[in-house]
Amino acid sequence: MNLSKNFTLTELTKTSYPYDNTPPENYIRTLMLLCVYILQPIRDVMGAILVSSGYRGPEVNKAVKSKPTSQHAIAEAADIQFPGYGGNRVHEVFRWIIFESGIKFGQCILEHKSSRGVWWIHISLPRPYRENQESFMIIDGVKKDYSPEEVEGFLSYE
Repeated sequence: MNLSKNFTLTELTKTSYPYDNTPPENYIRTLMLLCVYILQPIRDVMGAILVSSGYRGPEVNKAVKSKPTSQHAIAEAADIQFPGYGGNRVHEVFRWIIFESGIKFGQCILEHKSSRGVWWIHISLPRPYRENQESFMIIDGVKKDYSPEEVEGFLSYE
């Protein structure tokens, strides 16, 4: 089932864990909104995207040790990477999303795990009744809020 021009339900629900990760029907519409308004615009400008984590059913969410309140658990978030590119591409896309894209998001988080040498972007739909356009970085599990100027400074020397 296509959720947008370049994204499928299978892609947004895949998991390496041995659990059924089929979303409830109402979450399929939410995944479609995520694809149409956030992921597809990124893909259209920045090229191929690898969705490393989209919807996470209760068992999958618990297996990855995520909070029950994660937006992944309600089909509102995706973690994305860019195949064939290193960390610099992820930084370029992160900068573009925050400063140039005009995409309305809830969170846009640049994340890194040194032990795996992996960079990715967590991005979510805007949330009702909570702050939106929230951006920060998490490096090896440590969260730090940065002003737009600090983010720009950090990314410019990566």
